Amino acid sequence: MEEKYIKRAEELINFLNDCPTHFHFVDKAKKMLAENGFVELDEKKRFSLERGKSYYVTRNSSALIAFRVPESFERIHIVSAHTDSPCFRIKGKPEIKNGEMPNRLNVETYGGLLLSPWFDRPLSIAGRVFVKGENGPVEKLVKLDTTVMIPNLAIHQNREANTGWKISVQKEMLPIYSEGALSLIDEVSSKLGVSNDDILDMDLYLTNNVDGRIWSKDSAYFSASRIDDLECAYASVVAILENSYSYNQISMIALFDNEET
Repeated sequence: MEEKYIKRAEELINFLNDCPTHFHFVDKAKKMLAENGFVELDEKKRFSLERGKSYYVTRNSSALIAFRVPESFERIHIVSAHTDSPCFRIKGKPEIKNGEMPNRLNVETYGGLLLSPWFDRPLSIAGRVFVKGENGPVEKLVKLDTTVMIPNLAIHQNREANTGWKISVQKEMLPIYSEGALSLIDEVSSKLGVSNDDILDMDLYLTNNVDGRIWSKDSAYFSASRIDDLECAYASVVAILENSYSYNQISMIALFDNEET
């Protein structure tokens, strides 16, 4: 891979490492846009646009649209991608406790994901939490320090593992969280510096805890989590920041929070 492409891949990998969920992506993308002169719009308030200026708007902290308004208008160019990635979502009642068994997390699939790569690898927990505030609910991003894992059975306990074994999410894919009585809400509240009673709701996901990397003898490839579709979403943000010329067109990126875009 040419040096300039290696540099781009490294920038993308560093970005992905900082963005374990689509909420983190939108938060980071907003900061990049604001630092480059883009003005944030509020859908709940009346706003007006000026020629020659740039704007962005977000929805649900997970979708983002940014655009440049030219001095004169002939056409619109739009690039679209999605900010979310296939993964496991932690359910509203997150813990499954069964006597002397380890404390497991109750999860469901989000998007169309390959199940087998999630076994036997270190996973993190990240997302957003709503806590009580003086003027109503306050949204906070969180990435927990605890590593969890979905252990695979040894081959002598599952002789069909290499011959088309059908994986059951609710039986085989529940990650082990703790051995004792430690609870997820306790860890979340401690991380955010609030009490358990202050937490109104949680929107948490399992994320890959292994950083991306460039590989092969000639550095021809790179691998990372969430490149479906954050590689396109990230490239969209970089493109609209680096290409300020308009050619009399509205340049727009539309990054939605649904992979069926």
